[in-house]
Amino acid sequence: MSTGQTPKDRVRAWILLRAGYPDKVAKAIYDQFGKDGGNEFVVVRADVVDGDYNIVIPIDAADQSHFSATEKKVTSLRGVTSHITLTVTNHYPTPTYLAHGFTTLQDFADKLRWIHPDEWGRVQKKSPGDNPWG
Repeated sequence: MSTGQTPKDRVRAWILLRAGYPDKVAKAIYDQFGKDGGNEFVVVRADVVDGDYNIVIPIDAADQSHFSATEKKVTSLRGVTSHITLTVTNHYPTPTYLAHGFTTLQDFADKLRWIHPDEWGRVQKKSPGDNPWG
């Protein structure tokens, strides 16, 4: 997500949920909220984890009101029995886009379906000279 807001304007937090069927609840959370929100909120993912709280959800919201509304939607889903919210007060590295993530080339290609692993970095399989539009 890219926005003109500064990081100080946004609210970033991790919501830890306890749920009886964590796989079902995590899937429901991402299915319902993972692609919605635009600049108002982003449910980054829903991870099922070991521990007293068994789902972890990172959320990025435009401001406190959007975060609170998203938190309420997520924590009131059927199957959620309790939650804790951990609000980010600072993050490292800064800016956040410098943070590491791991996706295999095959995962990336499978998801986008238009990039074959052998064609990394190339959208077209032909050379630029074969472009009919110059």
